[in-house]
Amino acid sequence: MTFRVKLAIAFLLCTLVPLLVLGAFVQRETRSRVTDQYEERVQSLASAVVASLSADNIETDRALQQVAALVSDDNSLRSALQAAAPTSRAVVIDFAGDAMRRVNLDALDFLDVDGQILSSGQFRNDFGREDGARAAFCSSRVAQQVDDGSVVTVARLRRPDAPFLALAQCRSLEISGRQYFLLGGREIDSAYLSRLSSDPSLTVSLAGLPWSSPAQATGEPATLVGFRYPVDVVDTVGKNRGAADARIEVTQSASPLEALIADVNRWFVWALGLSGLAALVVSIWIAMRLGKPIVELARKTEHVNMERLNESFRSDRTDEIGLLSRKLGEMTRRLRVSAGAIRDAERRATVGDVARQVNHDVRNGLTPIRNVVRHLSELADDDPTALAEVFADRRGTLESSVEYLDDLANRYARLTRDSVRQPCDLSDTVRRVAADLELEAPGRIRTSTTAGTIVLGDPISMRRLVENLVRNGLQSGSQEQPATVLVSTGLSSHTDANAHAEGAPSIVTLTVADDGAGMTEETQRRIFDDFYTTKPNGSGLGLSIVRRITMDLQGTIRVESAQDEGSVFTLELPLCR
Repeated sequence: MTFRVKLAIAFLLCTLVPLLVLGAFVQRETRSRVTDQYEERVQSLASAVVASLSADNIETDRALQQVAALVSDDNSLRSALQAAAPTSRAVVIDFAGDAMRRVNLDALDFLDVDGQILSSGQFRNDFGREDGARAAFCSSRVAQQVDDGSVVTVARLRRPDAPFLALAQCRSLEISGRQYFLLGGREIDSAYLSRLSSDPSLTVSLAGLPWSSPAQATGEPATLVGFRYPVDVVDTVGKNRGAADARIEVTQSASPLEALIADVNRWFVWALGLSGLAALVVSIWIAMRLGKPIVELARKTEHVNMERLNESFRSDRTDEIGLLSRKLGEMTRRLRVSAGAIRDAERRATVGDVARQVNHDVRNGLTPIRNVVRHLSELADDDPTALAEVFADRRGTLESSVEYLDDLANRYARLTRDSVRQPCDLSDTVRRVAADLELEAPGRIRTSTTAGTIVLGDPISMRRLVENLVRNGLQSGSQEQPATVLVSTGLSSHTDANAHAEGAPSIVTLTVADDGAGMTEETQRRIFDDFYTTKPNGSGLGLSIVRRITMDLQGTIRVESAQDEGSVFTLELPLCR
């Protein structure tokens, strides 16, 4: 993930997370507070609804008082109630309808204390029907003596077409020592309930009635908050004798609140989107401002190495990037100083290594000469007459060693120039090295060579390679049990069949095997390291030189060894055709 992406994500999180928290808090607070305001408003408006119901109750009670006064003033009615003649019955039956219209009621029943309906203004045919529910209601209401409108009663009454609901009140009157009841009321329908509320967003309804299809005012559906006012129930049509949970409900539509919340959410989403876009743009702009100098520093730093420490990191910036540039400049300056010191140390170490290699190679060249001279000195003392013959026999060894030392001197004189490679016969080199070391280890060197083992290399390097391996094998034994060495050369095919024709030799092999003390696994891992040796007077350069020369010749070397069983060194060098 790039720095720009990380910065953009960080800006978005820092911007959007607080906004999301704020939005959730605002939405919760808005809903809570608006709901509280709605509830307070509904309570206030509901109080007005209750006041209207109470006023209608009082008005109904006053209308019943007027009807009672009409009864008291109507002598014909009073006489008809006492007479049993059929001609007087019509006066009683027609009374409720006329009185109901005069006092502006929607329902009026005139009944005796036993519940027999004497006259019904809303349903003339109810005359003579006995209704215990009405009698019980009137008896209870008269006993309570409540006429302040605080008790609201909903009565279900009969009409010729269908039952209807009425806001009912009851009055008692006495005629000639006999008690009668007046039951009257105003119809409760949707229009009536709508008139109770001055706010169209409020819904006034009857609920909890023991029969279905309660009246409900026209209004918007869905409620959020509401107010309930309990009412009494009288059913004069069916067998329902009341409902404990009958009530008038005043509810507030949730649509305005939901619309407000939707508007808040919509504006919040817009604010969130714009804030996220702004944060993204700002983060990209800042990332570009920061990223450009950082990329430039990375480009300059990429070019810095031990051979190129002159890169300039100078900067006029006063911020952290300028500080980083100056620190990188100081670092490259210190690296230049350190690189100079390292090069000086490497020069000194190289000179020491070259000196040790020269000492090692010169000693290898002087050893055959020292052996021949020692042999000649012993003959001069013991058998002077054989001196000339032995000198002639060993003259080739002396000349070969002197030539080796001369070539070695010329080679070190040309260290700064590439050595000249030429075809060299590896088998011939093996035979010459074995002959030169014969005096040092008589009878301990055996050879097995193959013709055509031509390698492209430096003759001096080839001689050093073979001689170091043979000397290493000879020195692997002890004084009590000297080691013998078998040196062999051969030809083999390359492992890659595509490189040469199938079966054609392409590799020259050199194998140097000894029967000495062998090596441990730790020694095998380190024998080719510079200056590593297990010999008391060893320089640790012989096998290191062998590895370096093998690599220069693009060859490989491997060793197999076991303690007390000897070692086998195998070299594979490219065949020169």
